[in-house]
Amino acid sequence: MSQVLDLAGRLRALTDDELVRLLRIRGGSSTNLKDFFDLAEWLLQPKHMTQYVNSLPKSALLYVSGSNNDHASPVLDFIRSGEFVQFEDSKVLSPIETRQPTSPNSDSVAGIHAFESISSITELVFDLEHRILRDVGKQGISLADAKRLAALTGKELDFVRSVFELSAAAGLITPIDGRWALTLRAADWVGSTAEQRWGLLASTWLELLGFGAAEELGREISRGVSLEKALRDCFPLERFDATSRFGHILTYANLLGLAIEHTVSTWTPLLLKGDRAKATKLISAALPKTQARIIIQGDLSVIAPGPLSTDDERELRSFVEIEQAGLASRYRMSALSVSFGMESGLSVTQIRATLQRLSGGALPQPVDYLLNDAVKRFGRIRVVEDARSGGCFVTSTDATLLTELANDSRLKPYNLIRLDSICLSSRFARDILYFGLREVGHCAIRSDQSGKPISPQRFVANAAQKAESGDWVQTVARLRESDLSISSSSDDEAIMRQILLAIKSKAKISVVFTGQNDVEQTMLLEPSGVANGRMRARDRKADIERTIPIANISSVSFL
Repeated sequence: MSQVLDLAGRLRALTDDELVRLLRIRGGSSTNLKDFFDLAEWLLQPKHMTQYVNSLPKSALLYVSGSNNDHASPVLDFIRSGEFVQFEDSKVLSPIETRQPTSPNSDSVAGIHAFESISSITELVFDLEHRILRDVGKQGISLADAKRLAALTGKELDFVRSVFELSAAAGLITPIDGRWALTLRAADWVGSTAEQRWGLLASTWLELLGFGAAEELGREISRGVSLEKALRDCFPLERFDATSRFGHILTYANLLGLAIEHTVSTWTPLLLKGDRAKATKLISAALPKTQARIIIQGDLSVIAPGPLSTDDERELRSFVEIEQAGLASRYRMSALSVSFGMESGLSVTQIRATLQRLSGGALPQPVDYLLNDAVKRFGRIRVVEDARSGGCFVTSTDATLLTELANDSRLKPYNLIRLDSICLSSRFARDILYFGLREVGHCAIRSDQSGKPISPQRFVANAAQKAESGDWVQTVARLRESDLSISSSSDDEAIMRQILLAIKSKAKISVVFTGQNDVEQTMLLEPSGVANGRMRARDRKADIERTIPIANISSVSFL
């Protein structure tokens, strides 16, 4: 048990960046980590200790194995002083002398890779505003959703899944109640330039790698090796299969244009040195340039011959649906897409003005017909939350339309029940039914009890507020706050924590307390329980059970 206390103290001495890297290696939910003692207990488990040691860069491994003294840190000192790991293959830790030459760099290809990844993530963000994507565990999204996104982006399924995983790692999306939702960071993403979006993803990649290892990796790359070989040289004990942490790091590096096959991009060394601004400036020149023109056709399709600026893209995407994303993108206007724009607060006048500005001419007659018809139909079907039951109501002034909904076989799973001529009810939540109606082509809107439309964009903020803490930075802040509260409170709380640890591990402790006549005593005890401010413990020497007020205990130490 003394090891837990020792390691907890060493973890406390780590920098926030070092703790973030440790938590990323730990993975999983961090909500059960209350303090540094919990983290120390996790790390001391043999499987987790091996996992942590395997993730260390070569310089740290050489220090832990006793081969050099150039990479000291509190936790590495702890591992080095104990017999937690054994290095059976010394060749793994020996410096690798062989170097392979790199092929000529092609920043233009890398820039296209980065653009396609950024564009695909943007499509995912917009898609989540219009649809519900179910969380299917390890796969992230269902095969049907992955195929649909692959068709939109023109990419393979593996690319779509990798982009989805990168979006989750970057904190743009989070699983809530069995479905994926957007976070506040996704709202910032929509309003950012391509360069800013790349910067966010590059920072995520560095966090996954570990800031301490970036400098060492940069030195390997400067010797003329590929990124994959440099990573394998820096992390000789790590796994590099597709599902491992470093398998993801290599995949993400390709998505971000940091390395294409064996070629390292010119901005990658700058990123590894921590100069993200210069790296972003370099890749900016390799990204496709934006333009401000669209082509509107009579079949309601909209073509963007090149990438649009952030503002133009955001305006256009608020009332059109994507058909094919890429350097040249194709969109389509429909009653559903225009209704969605009006839900977001746009008027038909604003929609028409945006189309005329970007197209530079008059609108085709079918587009005018569509916009005029959308105004007439907007709000005919409203979905209102039923706060009492948790379900929802569907209201409309058109009784015939409600009859059509009630008899629509595609809506049978939602169990729509006719209450009266203008209202249906469903046991499903408002958002579930709203997206279900839109999936089958009905222009429904969400509204509050007063009938005011609810903008779809507000759910971005709500998703972030409801998400569990998967942000390692927030977890570190929570650990620091817990540690501060213990140190700033009375000693009873810290003593209680040590007693509970001793009970949990059935450890013996040395207790210094004030006994009768205010005489300080020291006893070797085996605590068995705590109740009503008193510790119950077995005194093996006297072979009796003692009960000591915790307020009288001045110190506790493990044997």
